[in-house]
Amino acid sequence: MPEVNSIDGFASSQIVSDSAGGSDIILVGTVTKNISALTQSGGFVFTDSEFVIDEVLGAQTKSADRPAQAAGDEVTITSPGGQLYADGHKISASVSDSPQLRPGRRYLLFLRYIPASQSYSRVGIGGFDISGGLAVPLRTDPDITPAPIPDGRDQFIAAMRAALVAASQGGAR
Repeated sequence: MPEVNSIDGFASSQIVSDSAGGSDIILVGTVTKNISALTQSGGFVFTDSEFVIDEVLGAQTKSADRPAQAAGDEVTITSPGGQLYADGHKISASVSDSPQLRPGRRYLLFLRYIPASQSYSRVGIGGFDISGGLAVPLRTDPDITPAPIPDGRDQFIAAMRAALVAASQGGAR
């Protein structure tokens, strides 16, 4: 597979298409805070990130177990790993292909709803950090490298939106 390192390359890549296809919803927004905790068994750390939605780029049909989401809503995104203090000890865990979302950063995320916790988890490539001048994939993949977004993130979001529409219609970009 050729290396994907441009806005149009991201939007038309099979990896992005697969991530979108496995998602319940694709959101653009900003993380406002992270709260880490131990799993019920105490064997691992997870982090809940509060995420304010700027835009819903794509969503599967609403179901009884999954709420509809709109711009301005806040959702919780659960990720493996994180850092916390318990009984005076620092406990931290990380998962290499699932980096922690950072408060204040803006992301485009591919998400699946988790009914039991009423939260979302990232799927496929997970999404992109679009906070600065690069679209940075959240999951490391040898075929995808950060791409400059010289005309701003609006161009990147528009390219992704167009690719999602084309994919939903069964066409290629």
